[in-house]
Amino acid sequence: MNRGCWSLEWGVVSYQLKLLDSLFNIWCYRQLIYVLVWRELRLRYKRALLGILWSLIPPLAQVFILVIVVEHFFKRDLPNLSAYFMCVIFAWQFFSSSILDGCSSILQHASLVKAFPFPKEVLPIVSVLSNLVHFLISMSLLLLYLLILRVHLELKALFVFPIILGQTIFCIGLSLMLSCWTVYYHDVKFITDTALKWLYFAVPIMYFLEDVPKRWLRLYMLNPLAVYIDAYRRLLMYPPPLEGKQPLAIDWFHIALAFAISFFVFLVGLLIFRRHADKLPEWL
Repeated sequence: MNRGCWSLEWGVVSYQLKLLDSLFNIWCYRQLIYVLVWRELRLRYKRALLGILWSLIPPLAQVFILVIVVEHFFKRDLPNLSAYFMCVIFAWQFFSSSILDGCSSILQHASLVKAFPFPKEVLPIVSVLSNLVHFLISMSLLLLYLLILRVHLELKALFVFPIILGQTIFCIGLSLMLSCWTVYYHDVKFITDTALKWLYFAVPIMYFLEDVPKRWLRLYMLNPLAVYIDAYRRLLMYPPPLEGKQPLAIDWFHIALAFAISFFVFLVGLLIFRRHADKLPEWL
């Protein structure tokens, strides 16, 4: 019995040491992360006349289409509808681009992985952080647009920054898992792309949280991404005046739960990646 307890305790300590070692390595290579992020941004828009503006054009085009569909087909005429959609489309773009780029981050840098000894978890993190730069630019545009519309920003808008942090941690955790699995099973990339298309309809983008049936709401809010995306709307905008529906308040409990789930996903992703990191050069 004592041996079993000792073995269990040692296993827990071993996992803790691996996590601390991974976090320490990431911190030590923060300068490399910074260099790779800006290198990726430069290469992505090399010889593009509009440069980084291309990170804004696709989501803005999507907002334009959604406004037309919702206003003219669903007959839902809300004030500042475009701003409601911008809040969530930019957040979705950040998530989906981070996951897809993170998924193939090891494969895209195969020569780098084989040639140099460095913590490989840096690469999925770089993919997420480069998309974070795009997201921050998008959010700056959104804030400017809200000022033009004369939308009154309350103090609660400051909580957007913790929400961005939580979503970033969630993206990094998923990217760490998917990137190493994609090296071994290339199907993961296609499965992820398909799953994202389904997930688009499982988060409040085309609709509002008030549209979700109450009997499903608790289950629905277990999805951290749905919580984060809805939080952007409620922190930056006023409650949507939906006919026949009572506006919902900000759900701080589920926001805290989303943070906990995101942190758990990050730690699990780090452990999974650490377990397979040494085999990555052989699989490539």
